Amino acid sequence: MPERRKPMKRVQMVLYFLLILAAAGTALAQPRGYEPYYSDRHFEDIHREGIAPKGVLPPGARMHAGDSLYSNNREFQLICQRDGNLALYRRGQAIWSSGTAGRELRECVMQRDGNFVLLGHERYPIWATGTQGNPGAFLSVQDDGNLVIYRPASAVWATGTNR
Repeated sequence: MPERRKPMKRVQMVLYFLLILAAAGTALAQPRGYEPYYSDRHFEDIHREGIAPKGVLPPGARMHAGDSLYSNNREFQLICQRDGNLALYRRGQAIWSSGTAGRELRECVMQRDGNFVLLGHERYPIWATGTQGNPGAFLSVQDDGNLVIYRPASAVWATGTNR
């Protein structure tokens, strides 16, 4: 006669059920278009090495909280702020922001899939452009004040702050 398994204790069943719910909740809570890998290249290294022009954040590059990216004419400055906001300034005056002040912001990543994402605590996304599906896209702080994500042939996202 085959050996019968002992029934799980009620506590074990509840814990198992909670574990399954937690795993499902984590998968469901992950924002669409979030790419769970990060470049090991900081944008300043990329510019210093001449891989990308100033004012451009290429695919796979990142900015840490407190870092700035300037337009070529240095009139516009994109800041990955320590207060949780990503903000675009013209001569020290804010002209656009992500609206995420008060959230912990660790880094801003231009993902290889074309999505620009602000990452907070434990690298969880707190804001994104929603431009995934555009591999090779890059972020540009333009001399006219517009912050734009370009794929090689055309713009896929912009702040609309050009003057």
